[in-house]
Amino acid sequence: MDMIELILSIGGFSLLLFILVAALVMRSKNKNSKKDKKSSKPISTKPVPSFEKLKSKLKDKALSSKELKEVLDDIIEFHGKIKAKKDYMPSEDFKRYMEVIFILCRHPKTTKDLIRGFEKSLASKNSTYAKEIDKAVTNGLKARV
Repeated sequence: MDMIELILSIGGFSLLLFILVAALVMRSKNKNSKKDKKSSKPISTKPVPSFEKLKSKLKDKALSSKELKEVLDDIIEFHGKIKAKKDYMPSEDFKRYMEVIFILCRHPKTTKDLIRGFEKSLASKNSTYAKEIDKAVTNGLKARV
């Protein structure tokens, strides 16, 4: 009888251990899925402003640094991808972004952090244009009055 009780107690202990491990695994999967849901960006409900409208806002000399940042964030969010190069030549689309960089560099309330942040964001989304973006920023900073 002692041997049967020992086997049953070991079996019961094993079953209990299995249930606990399964519960922990299920709980960790639920936590990971919640983190994934939280880390995903909420869908923007803002209407998509045109590139030209954002560029004209940027020309407003009365904008504060905070408002400038909002406009630049909108440009990156809604119009951040530049059309691909053709035969190693920048697309016509790139000229619009050069204009934005020049406007930003010459704006009276711009800061180095705004310029550098916009440059980094634009270059990270358009790695084939990184050199051209850097050159445009350099030229824009030289044109500052």
